[in-house]
Amino acid sequence: MSQTDAFVTAKPKAQALKSYIAYYYFDQKKSGPSKKYIYYPHTRRAITVYKNSRIEFNGNQSKSIPDKRQKYFSAFAHTDPHSKHVEMLIPYTKVGIAFEPLGINHFIPENLLDVVGSLYDLHFPYFEKDMEATLDDVFRLEDMDKKVELLDAFFLEKYCGFENGMIKKAVRILLDSKKKYFVQELADELKIGRKTLLRLFKTHLCCSVKDFINIVQFRKAVATYQEYTEKPQFTSLAYEVNYYDQSEFVNHFKKITGFNPKKFFNGIVHLGKEDTYWTLISK
Repeated sequence: MSQTDAFVTAKPKAQALKSYIAYYYFDQKKSGPSKKYIYYPHTRRAITVYKNSRIEFNGNQSKSIPDKRQKYFSAFAHTDPHSKHVEMLIPYTKVGIAFEPLGINHFIPENLLDVVGSLYDLHFPYFEKDMEATLDDVFRLEDMDKKVELLDAFFLEKYCGFENGMIKKAVRILLDSKKKYFVQELADELKIGRKTLLRLFKTHLCCSVKDFINIVQFRKAVATYQEYTEKPQFTSLAYEVNYYDQSEFVNHFKKITGFNPKKFFNGIVHLGKEDTYWTLISK
């Protein structure tokens, strides 16, 4: 990556990581006004590491502030059903790891619930100490392939596996199915109790089953819309991704994004080469 302002994505090179890490991302800006944007709920979770910035959290808003005393600050994006407003004061530089829904669980021997903070305190220092030497090199080097190789090497060393087959099956059903499940319906298909299902999602995904289902549906709508060269009518899109009707579709988008579907889709910007879509308030 060059020294110019950039948001760049890159997939892991190590085949063994591709089921768990969707991609890495690199973002920096050295001069100009602060960058403000909104990012939206996703089934993937991400760790973002800022260099020489501290992060202030206030509900669904966060601000990165340049601070030479803060060598690295790691933030964790939960499976949260709400959009987040971000402001990054200049200069900033950061690297991120976008994990598949249960990807991060393969690198943490504890239950995820036991190591994450609350939804409103996104600081996630879990890897910071062990990762410091890797981060030093990642932020120092310009060559993208070498950056990826360093991050791959770190996570290959940290891999510990994750053996809970039931939550894996539940997530796969929701991601792969063309229909929208209800919580009890999913529990019945898995042949487990509703309370057991709720506990599995809370322990390993740190969210409710209902929230995860709603995020899956929202993301399917976003992905489906982007696949069309000639964009579909919202009524057709709503039925294609299993909303009851257009009214439910509109209300769901307003609840998650704060915008109606038309304003949301007209306002999002695609960053990098993966599925990062933000609403940029200022560049």
